[in-house]
Amino acid sequence: MPSPADPLVQAALDEQFRPVPLALSSTSNATAVCSKHSLEVCTDCGVDFAELNLFAKMIAATNEIAIPPPPSVVNQPRSLAVQKAKEEGNVGLGAW
Repeated sequence: MPSPADPLVQAALDEQFRPVPLALSSTSNATAVCSKHSLEVCTDCGVDFAELNLFAKMIAATNEIAIPPPPSVVNQPRSLAVQKAKEEGNVGLGAW
């Protein structure tokens, strides 16, 4: 069970909390917009989701994001390469 938050830190967070009227665009589920006016940049609500949406598009377009596999997954080619390098090193040590 996680430890409770520091009361002073929690009070500071609560004081600064400002709900954001966020919704997903009806034309594109990957675009954040103002929930009241369906605008990416809404001066009436004081929100600007342009950078967030750009960042989300960049992540979606990048296929080479280096996300490590779960610890239980073994990368078979890497494992074989490591084993081969180990065996070659052990053979080389036999000459000493």
